[in-house]
Amino acid sequence: MAAIDRRYTKSLEPFYDSFDPQFLEVRRVVREVLQKEADLQEIVQLVGKARRELNPDPNLQPSGGCAARRHGTPACSSAGLSL
Repeated sequence: MAAIDRRYTKSLEPFYDSFDPQFLEVRRVVREVLQKEADLQEIVQLVGKARRELNPDPNLQPSGGCAARRHGTPACSSAGLSL
C-alpha cells in the first residue's frame, strides 16, 4: 500500500511544485511530525501497559499530589511558597 502511495505522490510532485514551491517541504515536515507523534503514542501505550502489569491494583496507584490538593484546599500549593 505504501508503495502505491509513493507512486501517486511522486507523480503529483510537479503539480505541487508549480502550485506552491514550499508545499513539498511543508508536507515533508508535517509527515515527520506525525510520525514522531505516532512513535510517542506507541511509547506511551507501552509504558502504560508496563505500569499496569507492575501495579495491577488501581487502589495502589500513586495519588499524584497531597491529600489536601485532592480535597481542594490550597495547603499543598501554598506550602512551597516563601512569604
